[in-house]
Amino acid sequence: MRKSLSLHGQRFGRLAIGKIVERPGTEQGERFSPMYSCRCDCGEVEIKSGYWLRRTGDKAACRYCTQHGDYRETPLFRIWTGLRSRCFNPKDAWHKVDLRVYGAQSVTMNAEWAKSFAAFRRDVEQRPSGTVIDRRNRAEGWTKDNTVWRAVKEFIAANESECASNSCEAYLARAARAAA
Repeated sequence: MRKSLSLHGQRFGRLAIGKIVERPGTEQGERFSPMYSCRCDCGEVEIKSGYWLRRTGDKAACRYCTQHGDYRETPLFRIWTGLRSRCFNPKDAWHKVDLRVYGAQSVTMNAEWAKSFAAFRRDVEQRPSGTVIDRRNRAEGWTKDNTVWRAVKEFIAANESECASNSCEAYLARAARAAA
């Protein structure tokens, strides 16, 4: 009898292979390809068989990426990477504007969102046309309950008073261009 080789720690396409998981409803001694917990680059975690992983090779991806194409090319992914940079990269231009607007207070992001695009995508609805992402309460960070899509005019009106006192017109102009 041939012993199967573990795929744990290997990579197939966009999937990083984790631990072997038990196939539900199988009895010991049955011959099935082992099942693996796999994490996609987009953050999704799925269970895939070793046979499927070997067969698909470097084309392997989660169901979301397979159905919707490259998640990195979606507007929502670009928004997520922008928010992460704004929160965690001190060299980001928007990070500097936020520090000017809110003083020394740095804007934070939900820890699950910071680690996973899939979590962000799950919690934030798809972006309506002509809107920008914003926070309901400017004193709080980016969380599911504090995130809202605003029309550009509404966004500018909500931020005008704060920006007028901190000379960040470029911030509002950039937001208007991003929504176009």
